Amino acid sequence: MGKLPRNLFFYITLFLLGCLLCVGPALSQENAGIKIPLNQYGIQTTNPYVVDRFVWNGKLVDKVIVPGRPPAIVKARAVQLPVQSAAAGTNTLSSVPALEWAFGCSATSAAMMFGYYDNVGYSNMYSGPANDGVFPMTNAAWPHVTISGEDRAQCPLSATRSGLDGRVIYGHVDDYWIMSGNSDPDPFIGNWAEHIQGECTADYMGTSQSAFGNTDGSTSFYYYPDGARLFDYTGSEPTDRDGCHGLKLFVESRGYQVVSNFSQYIYGYNGNTQGFTFAEYKAEIDAGRPVLIHVVGHTMLGFGYNDSVTIVYLHNTWDNSDHEMAWGGSYSEMAHFGVTVLQLEKSLPTVTTTAVTNITTNSAETGGNITSEGGGLVTERGVCWNTSPNPTTGNSRTQDGTGVGEFTSSMTGLTADTTYHVRAYATNSAGTAYGEDLTFSTDQGSFYFIPSKTGGGAVIYLE
Repeated sequence: MGKLPRNLFFYITLFLLGCLLCVGPALSQENAGIKIPLNQYGIQTTNPYVVDRFVWNGKLVDKVIVPGRPPAIVKARAVQLPVQSAAAGTNTLSSVPALEWAFGCSATSAAMMFGYYDNVGYSNMYSGPANDGVFPMTNAAWPHVTISGEDRAQCPLSATRSGLDGRVIYGHVDDYWIMSGNSDPDPFIGNWAEHIQGECTADYMGTSQSAFGNTDGSTSFYYYPDGARLFDYTGSEPTDRDGCHGLKLFVESRGYQVVSNFSQYIYGYNGNTQGFTFAEYKAEIDAGRPVLIHVVGHTMLGFGYNDSVTIVYLHNTWDNSDHEMAWGGSYSEMAHFGVTVLQLEKSLPTVTTTAVTNITTNSAETGGNITSEGGGLVTERGVCWNTSPNPTTGNSRTQDGTGVGEFTSSMTGLTADTTYHVRAYATNSAGTAYGEDLTFSTDQGSFYFIPSKTGGGAVIYLE
């Protein structure tokens, strides 16, 4: 037999390496004593919604679809949340909305996450008129709507729509929605101009958008099969959108920054040894960060835990109640397999100093306006003053409440005929922010000259 061409050996080698790359994870799972079946897409996984597995930057990546149809109405039992107790190992975040499914469970879960952040200092997450501009705890503020014979709850933070929340132009639902699970091209295509995306999570997450291959209501997420964290995946843009990357885009559109965002299989899923653990979930909750919980075919929002029984407290997008699931277990027969984590940058409040008025020899009035709490609730606000520029809270100061909005302050104990500097301040978990440095001078006060019989006299100042 003659020699085989040199380039044939090269291609055979490439083929064998490719085979090893594809079966490597499967072999490791078999070695771990776990036999993983093939799903309907021929991918070795227990999740029927893993629709693709491919190599990106030298590693295998899974594409997982969260389907577009709302979950079957199998009402899970609501639970009473425990009293928070470090000793008992329980912790739950407050001010976390519980929303009904509104045009996609992933987009709805993200809306609950950002509704929470809107209530705890990131006040530009929701900018609509409902509840005086603060995102409400349920979507009862907005009426249901019937589209294509389907009764749907609505939420403008999840999916905008013309006529909803004061909107007068087309939004997400108008441009992309036909009916749940529909795979036809989006309604706007060939009919009208697509709206400028913004204000809702579904826009940025790619939910329902045929341009990204998502059926109505569905969203895609990407994972490393070996259980490692996949940070802010953009490798399939512009034809596909990772819902995790969409979360970051939404945050940035609202004027905030993301420190980290990733999706990850939970530890042990399909035999992996690098996955996200219950301890890591607890750390996110303890840091004040709710987590997207992915079960097979559905997304929910985790906002608490019970350490003694490894329980996750969550909002399921089916109702306005609190629910629970064992970590790594199942919820309404849907197995828990992954998480999506978002960590926001903490920022200082935005504060301005108001003009100084009612100046006397020993007092004056001023105040401030907190227009944004930044990355955390404003726990103290007021004004500080000194005879030197740029006073701080280490100098004389007032304490005038908490939160956003305007406030007035009274400075007392001042010295007559003296120039002062004053600034408003506001403190949150990220630190203390200051308004402009304003100057003013106290009055000299009235005075009288009392002459002496022997000449001269005395000057008496009256404040």
